[in-house]
Amino acid sequence: MKLYKIVLLITLISTRAFAIENLKDKSWSGAFDIVHSKVKYNYPFTEHKRINLDSLYHITSEAIQKAEQTKNDTAYFLAIKKYAFALNDNHVFAKKKEFDAFTKELAGHYGFEIEAFDNGDVVISQIRKGANGLSKHVKVGNKITSWNNTPVKQAISCTSLLLGERMDATAQNRFLQQCKLLMFAPLGEFAIITIENEHGASVQVTLKPFPSKDLKKAWRYPKVTLWDRAVESPVDFDIFEEDSIGYFRINGFMPNFNDLSLAQTFRDKLWLLKRLKIKSLIIDVRGNQGGVDKWAMKMAGHFVNEPKHYQYVSKYSEETGEFEINSSLTNTVTPRKPYFNEQVLILVDNQTASTGEGLPMALQSLPNVKVVGQYGTAGAFATGFADFIFKMPEDVVFGFLEGRSLDENGNIQVDADYRGIGGIIPDVKVPVTQESVKAQNVDSKDYVLDFAQNYLTKTKYTQR
Repeated sequence: MKLYKIVLLITLISTRAFAIENLKDKSWSGAFDIVHSKVKYNYPFTEHKRINLDSLYHITSEAIQKAEQTKNDTAYFLAIKKYAFALNDNHVFAKKKEFDAFTKELAGHYGFEIEAFDNGDVVISQIRKGANGLSKHVKVGNKITSWNNTPVKQAISCTSLLLGERMDATAQNRFLQQCKLLMFAPLGEFAIITIENEHGASVQVTLKPFPSKDLKKAWRYPKVTLWDRAVESPVDFDIFEEDSIGYFRINGFMPNFNDLSLAQTFRDKLWLLKRLKIKSLIIDVRGNQGGVDKWAMKMAGHFVNEPKHYQYVSKYSEETGEFEINSSLTNTVTPRKPYFNEQVLILVDNQTASTGEGLPMALQSLPNVKVVGQYGTAGAFATGFADFIFKMPEDVVFGFLEGRSLDENGNIQVDADYRGIGGIIPDVKVPVTQESVKAQNVDSKDYVLDFAQNYLTKTKYTQR
């Protein structure tokens, strides 16, 4: 869930607690102590992610005390941000309004993006608009072997994730984020890279960063689906008549209060597919960063003919001092009409997060459903709407979710563990290759969607 965008909707769509604690009148150290006391007991994944909170507290507390003594608000904010990032969780955040500790480091951008092929090669995947005057060797598909005389993968792994807005939960997503962050640099900081062209010849190129503000889509964090669009237009629908395939693009699991509900819109279009005898369906949740679980469960209900477990919710109990299942928050997918038991592909990507992961989670085990994508999902499925938000001194805001989502055996589901393993892993891996990169970034094609359509026309699933 994108927490900071949904505050105004809470009273309309959720009865869960939305606790905002104002600590602005506290000292920097005093405010942090209060935040840590909540994290220590209420953060749901300390053991799952093997976080040493005592050690983390001492390191952070010492840094904040030093910053407070010198009145260094930048050092104070960075200490809080490092603390948040150490939890390795997309749903944990530390922000400061209209402030970026890395303004200098992010002022420049080298004008292109990189991506790793499935075979391990790191290649130029996209040229940013406005990056005029790049070397002729900087072409989509060309391989990069070194960055400032360091093997390029080593350079990527050494890139600080603190430059980003939040810490990704999975190792996969952290690597993808580092690929993006490597492209940023202070203005005037040159980079020397070695490029291997399509003929196998190596050439050394010196890069000078462009002003980031002049490059279109030089985002620090990839933005596939804007949250505003997820609220304004949660569902897009189409029929690919040539292949007789229905298509839903679910931008977010937020209801549209000015129109039919998300679930009703989905149901009505499914009835249309039934009348037209459409036998294949693609549900696209790429870039879907969440919303309300009940919408994902209602959608999933059209694909089951008997109740199916969705989640138990476990939260910290002050009475027992343990995380306990809250039976009132147990969720089950119940069958809904029309029942659709034909071929279904669910498209995911690395930005499918939170409730966006709920639909593929609920349906992946069905014999007529396959999850398809180049990457697994975000592995950030904690439950609740920003249950703890703290307004700290110097306009710093810290927040986290308190609930664990558990499978029918009581195990944590979807959220990434201490190894950075988690999320929904595709059943069908769409290759990341020279072909896919050029199709997406040179020919402006949706390679993953095209792959899914071709897959459906060639494959038949075992029916229930």
